[in-house]
Amino acid sequence: MARRATIDLRKASDYIDGSYEETIKAGLVKARVGPKGFLYSLFEQEFIPQVKETGSYRKDAPDTIFGFTFDQLVWEPEHQNDTNSLRICTRICGENPAIAVYDLNQLERPYETMGEFEYAFKNPQEKTKALKGIVRLVME
Repeated sequence: MARRATIDLRKASDYIDGSYEETIKAGLVKARVGPKGFLYSLFEQEFIPQVKETGSYRKDAPDTIFGFTFDQLVWEPEHQNDTNSLRICTRICGENPAIAVYDLNQLERPYETMGEFEYAFKNPQEKTKALKGIVRLVME
């Protein structure tokens, strides 16, 4: 069964470098889904039931996910144009982002055509076994 946790970002500050990043990373470690051996994939909280049931938030390509390793979880300043930053990803996920936490050993990057942050499930029929946690991010 996947762990459940909530990380409250309301007290993190836009004015202190690394505040969001440190809060998220500390919350993941506290929930025992970090720092090593996991992949973190951001999605909108409305898809939590689908993720619990199927192991993935993606319907168009359910055997692959996009995610970050612990070291790649960087909260970039708003003025950056880095589309791979955590801030940009949470904006894409709307006002209620969540993080699906996967066992990195259950994922692979078998195709040269895959994007930099795209991973495939080694065993697509057992995606829920790869899912180790669902973490809600409280933004407001």
